[in-house]
Amino acid sequence: MKDNDVNPTQAANNDEKARILIVDDDPAALFATARVIRQAGFDVIQADSGGACLERVAETLPALVLLDVELPDIDGLEVCRRIKANPDLADVFVVLLSGRRIQSDAQAEGLALGADGYIVRPIDNRELVERVKALLRLRAVQHALRASETRLRTIVTSMPVLLLALDEQGDIVFANDEFVRVTGYAREALREQPALWTALYPNATERRQMLALCEAQESVRNVEIELTRRDGERRRIAWSNISPQVPIPGWATWLVGVDVTEHQLAVELQQKTAALLAANTALERSKRAALSLMQDAHAQRQRAEKALAELAESQAALREAKEAAEAATEAKSRFLANMSHEIRTPMTAMLAMIYLALKTETNPRQRGYLNAIQTATQKLLNIVNDILDFSKIEAGKLEIASEPFDLRSVLGHLATMFEVRAREKGLKITFNVAPSTPTALIGDAARLEQVLTNLIDNALKFSEHGEVMIAVAPAGKASGPSGPAANVSHKTVALQFAVRDTGIGMTAEQMAHLFEAFSQADTSITRRYGGTGLGLAISRQLVEMMGGTIWVESELGRGSTFSFTVLLERAIEPEEMPRLAGEPAVETGDGRGAPRLRGARILVVDDNAVNQLVLRDVLEMAGLDVAVANNGEEALSALSRQHFDAVLMDIQMPDMDGYTTTRLIRAAEADYHTIPIIAVTAHTQPSDRQAVLEAGMNDYIAKPFEPPQLYAVLARWIAPETWRPPATAAPKPPDKTVLPALPGIAVEAGLARAGGKWELYQRLLHNFSVNQTGVDAAIREALARDDRTVAARLAHTLKGVAGMIGAEALQSAAAALESAIRQGDALPALENLCQPLAERLRTVLAAIATVEPEATSAATDAATDKPGDLDQEAFAEQLRQLAQLLRRYDTQAGEVLRALHDRVQGAPQKEALLPLMHSVEQYAFDEALAALEALAVRWSISL
Repeated sequence: MKDNDVNPTQAANNDEKARILIVDDDPAALFATARVIRQAGFDVIQADSGGACLERVAETLPALVLLDVELPDIDGLEVCRRIKANPDLADVFVVLLSGRRIQSDAQAEGLALGADGYIVRPIDNRELVERVKALLRLRAVQHALRASETRLRTIVTSMPVLLLALDEQGDIVFANDEFVRVTGYAREALREQPALWTALYPNATERRQMLALCEAQESVRNVEIELTRRDGERRRIAWSNISPQVPIPGWATWLVGVDVTEHQLAVELQQKTAALLAANTALERSKRAALSLMQDAHAQRQRAEKALAELAESQAALREAKEAAEAATEAKSRFLANMSHEIRTPMTAMLAMIYLALKTETNPRQRGYLNAIQTATQKLLNIVNDILDFSKIEAGKLEIASEPFDLRSVLGHLATMFEVRAREKGLKITFNVAPSTPTALIGDAARLEQVLTNLIDNALKFSEHGEVMIAVAPAGKASGPSGPAANVSHKTVALQFAVRDTGIGMTAEQMAHLFEAFSQADTSITRRYGGTGLGLAISRQLVEMMGGTIWVESELGRGSTFSFTVLLERAIEPEEMPRLAGEPAVETGDGRGAPRLRGARILVVDDNAVNQLVLRDVLEMAGLDVAVANNGEEALSALSRQHFDAVLMDIQMPDMDGYTTTRLIRAAEADYHTIPIIAVTAHTQPSDRQAVLEAGMNDYIAKPFEPPQLYAVLARWIAPETWRPPATAAPKPPDKTVLPALPGIAVEAGLARAGGKWELYQRLLHNFSVNQTGVDAAIREALARDDRTVAARLAHTLKGVAGMIGAEALQSAAAALESAIRQGDALPALENLCQPLAERLRTVLAAIATVEPEATSAATDAATDKPGDLDQEAFAEQLRQLAQLLRRYDTQAGEVLRALHDRVQGAPQKEALLPLMHSVEQYAFDEALAALEALAVRWSISL
């Protein structure tokens, strides 16, 4: 084989490294397709629009273009047409992609424009790669054919004999260079063939002889006929009629002529004819081989397309598509679970801090602000819940419970919930329950209440005057558009609920899409009234999951009536129904605590300092005794040292998470292995609840929560002895007129987040200074070693604690840096964000350094003791009391240690107590106890 010959097999192998251009405006699809093709060993380039595709093709000349049909600027069909219309791009193969099945005539339209193939998505990754390889092999075959044809044309054109090719009608379709040279007529003369034959053969007899030769059905050799050149010279040509053994489309007959004008050329004529015949045989053999290869490639392509169609229709393809969809849904669920955790965690702190702030002395304006913040936060929580519920319904993960409940409790809760709001708007709200309505039922009370809450909330929202009436009755035989009466038996009951308002009403056009996701009756609804457009869609799904239907009747300006039916089971009417899950089991009174919980000892296991402070203050407000553990190991140590009535367990913690800690507690042989453990986390997916129970926890409370909810959950599991904490005078916050001005810190906002407790706020500032000093350098160091997980976590923590103390500018800088890290921004861009963060951090730390801790009056009095007059025995007894508190993980250890530190002011022991204070402030009680025991040995004091 010569160097310039093309081996189709080798060309196909080389094409496996060929450049492939992938064009798709969907970033996810573009990324996934590019990854699959690149992993198969191809060189991949990408474009996200038709215009970009045309530019890439002109610049890079790819071997293959995978072209999406639906593009935003120039659709794929038009892009294909332009590529195929450009002769410089003849070697580029174009394969159209579609994300939906199209009609055969539309597919034919794409192929008619010159497309070399068509792929319908979704398609298995392996099948996609095999299709690409097959197309590249076909491209190699076509290249080989074109090369063979080029060689054939070159040989034929340059042969030293006259050569004409005739079609089935006997018209000349090809003439070689020798024909042009001998006759003197240009190839353009072939268009006027009757005139050309007359010019070449003016003699009628010769002309008929030549035409007969053209029409001969069998091969004729060496028929000498004279022709007349354009310049009038006569040349004698020996013509042969040759029919190819393998038909060539468009070339039915060949005429080969040799100029035998000079007798001495007779020998050469014979040799040339023999050579021509041999060349013809070789060319026919080559053509036959090329045609055979082309036919094989075409057959292979047809088999591949048939296999693809069979695969698309087979059970395996359906199963793979189903698995892919489930994987995508699972990924979405995990994403929403993480988002739920990220959103609910700060919302927990917000709601708890607002609750605590409302229990402090505030003026009417401040209380109004706090109530507005509480309302807005609750609305945000409702939006988050709607989005998560909609996602769970889409994924088929939402389940309907089947538990006994009292319909009267559900309606009573709704009446309490909406009574104040209705009164504030000047509306009357009434509940009308038909006497024949059963109230002892089995079903999902929470989901039923969720539907009613959504409908009543909308009724109040869209009504400015009049009333809202909620009616309940057994469903009739024709309940709504498609009532469930057919499914009712003696064990089940169909109830119909109706929520009627006197609000703005709707037109028929507005009602048409009312129950679709993200739909509103009017585009102005969202702007005027708010809402996501998910509530009614979720309500429809929930009603259908409970075996019913939902519909609306409305007239513009005359109000609306939303009705729905549900199928429920009948339950035995007890004298007193048990309290519903989630209903507060304690009386909160003035908010100072739950009386029946007073005296209970609670172990809070959480690695977040802000969460620790919030939980501790909320629990201590209810009269509970609280100890804190930073992680699972500290929790196990605390349980082994002291009795607790319950454990509040965080799920996400470093080193040992809540699941592992719980399993170790349950597996322990100690008495505490049966202690009630309650999960406190922002994860709210059904799988998370299941994981909590499987790990051995008793109950679950989701962030954010209201303090009464927390008390209610605790009251289910503990019944401690009566205990009253010692009365202590709460430190008064400084007068607002003398609040220190701290650069970079909004002091009033930070103080409000501390519940108005100045001493607590001082401790938050001190903890911030201790824990966040040098965090900017730690973030830079993590980025330098490409540990983005650690860097993002440090920025996330800084963002949260900065917000707690009111360092708003620093909080914004940390949030921007965290977002950039998680989005994968380059190091130079991250460094540009690190610089302002470091500057704001220095400003905040410098401001905190100017705040002096406020000493208590007792400590001030004790500070008058002279170092030389220090009572060593009293000092030793205080150390023993401190050790006892540390062993119980009692947070009062901090107060005792601070008082002790102030008492020995000026004494040598003062400096030695500083590390203990730092450990206690970090709630590292084991570490503080170890340090105290070391000091006791050094001072010869027995603990």
